[in-house]
Amino acid sequence: MTQDKTKSEDFHPLEQLDKSSVIQKCQIFNDRELNVPKCLELITSMIYIIRKGEKLTKENATNLFFGSTKLLQSKNPKLRRYVYLFIRELCPLVPSEERIMVTAILLNGMKDESIYISSSSIRVLAHVVEGTMVGGEIERKLKETVLSKNDTVSCAALVAGIHLHNRNAAADAIKKWVSEVSSALQSRSASVQTQALTLLWTIRKHDSLAVSKLSQQIIRIALQSPRAQCLRLRILERYLKEELKKNPSFSKSNETSEFISGCVNHRDNIVVLESCRIISNIPQAFTTAAINEVIEALELLLLNNSSSITRIGVLKILNKLAGFNSNLVSKFNSELEGFLQQGNSENSNKEVASLAVSTLLQTANESNVEKLMNQIVNLTGEMGVDIKAAVVKSMKSLCIQYPTKHSTFMGVLSKILNDDDGLDLKSSIADTLCDIVRKVPSAKSDGLAQLCELIEDCEHSDVSIRVLHLLGEESASMTNPQNAVRVVYNRILLENERVRAAAVDTLAIFAKSVPHLKDQTVILLKR
Repeated sequence: MTQDKTKSEDFHPLEQLDKSSVIQKCQIFNDRELNVPKCLELITSMIYIIRKGEKLTKENATNLFFGSTKLLQSKNPKLRRYVYLFIRELCPLVPSEERIMVTAILLNGMKDESIYISSSSIRVLAHVVEGTMVGGEIERKLKETVLSKNDTVSCAALVAGIHLHNRNAAADAIKKWVSEVSSALQSRSASVQTQALTLLWTIRKHDSLAVSKLSQQIIRIALQSPRAQCLRLRILERYLKEELKKNPSFSKSNETSEFISGCVNHRDNIVVLESCRIISNIPQAFTTAAINEVIEALELLLLNNSSSITRIGVLKILNKLAGFNSNLVSKFNSELEGFLQQGNSENSNKEVASLAVSTLLQTANESNVEKLMNQIVNLTGEMGVDIKAAVVKSMKSLCIQYPTKHSTFMGVLSKILNDDDGLDLKSSIADTLCDIVRKVPSAKSDGLAQLCELIEDCEHSDVSIRVLHLLGEESASMTNPQNAVRVVYNRILLENERVRAAAVDTLAIFAKSVPHLKDQTVILLKR
């Protein structure tokens, strides 16, 4: 019973469609007496076939395109809306010189009393016309509808403008809309404001002076939509970054920085997160008080919101801030440790745990780093690859920062190495150990021993070759070179041609760099 239910849930009614059969049936679009339900069914089937990725010949696509335009004579509103959607799907498959023939029908559709028909006509028109065709009557009518009293129609015109501007040939024509789009930005409709700001940004983003003027303009506008407010914040972020490039000593007490700081206390979480993200990205543009407000806002978000998406957003910002000033983030350590513990349950979000580990490691100090490492060692068996990668990435900087604790870090790396055989992780561990060997003299002996152990049981040639080269470089400073020579010689006996060639080079370096092993090494090379 359960199995039958699962099968019925997996079944898709359009899955078994035959493309040729459906195309043949679409000839009913030319009938004088339209069968509306059948036409709706066939349009749905064809859209499914196209979206599934099946190819249509140029001839089939053109025939379907012109056959469907005949359906626009129908007075059935549902059928007409389906036809607009179908035409939009067919546009990329039909040559531009063929598509242009339906322009007059769409321009008439823009005058329709039904807002759904007129808005659909506008949206489809943006896909039908080529960039070079945007001019004259088409541009004039689209520009007029930007200021339509109906929000749906106005939105459709703004979206059409965005699509047309993205085709370079139409960009110059759309730039003439700035006055109308700026007026639409004053609308009380949240959706119209959002699309108007998107189009203004699309028009001006490549001109730094225009970006500066737009930034000053939008600060004073009351935006209704959280999405529009987030876009405004990103525009202001771009402006601040450009100003900092021109003048690194740019004043922190400026109107733009103060506006972004004020958004930290916004009632909508998405706006709060966006403003906090910007401040964490360019902290040099904000005062200490503004950064402290970010910390307080993030603390409230973690306390009052259990959404994984919000947590991930907060943790990404904390991770960024930890790189700027780890002391700011240390107050979150207890919450971060809780996320680390939760990250090992089966139903947990692994990205949350991964970000928690990465942030904790950045805030670690000499007094608590050992405790943190012990926690991580106990949990490595349950960690996902992403969390392990975050741990490995932090090991090098921690080992350089606290060289007296190198044995603890090496223990964590060894445990992760034994638990996982993946190429990416193994490669990352090898790179980290190589860097530690080169930069932390007290950890050199342990690091080389771990690298020897790594290549003894490594199926990845690139990793083995990198380690062999390092063993050659460090041969003269080894405390126990005999063990390394044995490991290298085993690679000649057991590995593929690339690794064997690297092992022979390494043995030759040992023969030259370690005088008391020269005779033994030469004998091995002669074999």
